[in-house]
This record gives sequence, C-alpha cells and structure tokens, in this order.
Amino acid sequence: MHARAQFFNATTAKYLDGKQTEQLTPLISGLVPEAVYNDVVEALIHEIEVVQKGHLDTGTFGTYFLQSFLSTPAVLSDTRTPGPPGPRRNDLLLQV
Repeated sequence: MHARAQFFNATTAKYLDGKQTEQLTPLISGLVPEAVYNDVVEALIHEIEVVQKGHLDTGTFGTYFLQSFLSTPAVLSDTRTPGPPGPRRNDLLLQV
C-alpha cells in the first residue's frame, strides 16, 4: 500500500472520485506506484473515452497538465499499457 492510499481505491484503480484531474494529478506528480501505474492510466483513459464520451472534464488547469502528461515521451512510448509498442495515446491529444 502506498503513502497516498487513503485517496486511492484499489478496486477501481481511481483516486478520489476518479474524475480526470483527480487521476491526472498523482500521475503527473509521480505519486502513483509502479504496481498500479498501468491501472491508473487506463482508468484515466476510460474516464475520457467512455464515461465522458471523448470530452475533457479537466478544467482550465487540469487541461494544461493533461496535455503535458499525454505528450511526454514516456507516455507516448509507454509499452506498459495495452496496445502496440511505439507512439500511442496521441489520439487523446487530438481530442483536446
């Protein structure tokens, strides 16, 4: 269990209520443990693509950090999440 466990629901892999900015903040801050990183990223993607039907619900500040997070080389080439290796998740950037 990690230091921020009181904010994390291991069953849903969501921080707080699972809203986009609530998932994004620990990801961009480096607070998500390696063991659950993939699950938290996928929960964020699910929130954007399925729950919000491709719309952002991040607010003024969250949108900046979402773009910053999704455009980092580590995320664009992240092979820990499902999908082909190489550049990915830039499709979410196109929705921004």
